[in-house]
Amino acid sequence: MDDKERKALSYFAVEVIYKIYTMEHKYLDRYFVKLNMRDCIVMHMLDAAGQAGGEPKIYLKDIVSRLGIPTRAASNMARELSDKGLVSWSHDGDGSEGTYIVITDTGRALLREQEDITGEHFSNIARKYGYDKIKTVLDSITELDQMIKEDAERLPEAQKTV
Repeated sequence: MDDKERKALSYFAVEVIYKIYTMEHKYLDRYFVKLNMRDCIVMHMLDAAGQAGGEPKIYLKDIVSRLGIPTRAASNMARELSDKGLVSWSHDGDGSEGTYIVITDTGRALLREQEDITGEHFSNIARKYGYDKIKTVLDSITELDQMIKEDAERLPEAQKTV
């Protein structure tokens, strides 16, 4: 790869990251009216765990890992969801083995309402863009995400310079 191609690829990489970051924060929040995006993702993770035949619970450490948030933020989120009756919060043993949340029937019903709203709005985009193209994009993003993770795992932790 020559210097011109390397510069173009560097620009492209930053542009992709920028687009993903700004889309998530700038536009996607508008789709979430029953649950905020973060809570919807966690509730979806809980629901998917139950549908996959596993235990329908998610440990806080897994929320921390999957969402890239601090443990305190995951605990606060679990507490807020529990206070709203959307999840029950429990622990294994004396609590040292891990704390987890389980979706309640109320939480599952609210998640379904949010999924219906999001699906309705997104179906407008899908009709315009094309279902097959969206599937191809999603498959490509999933593949790209996996490749980025694999590449990043070989690198040392980043040191902040500013």
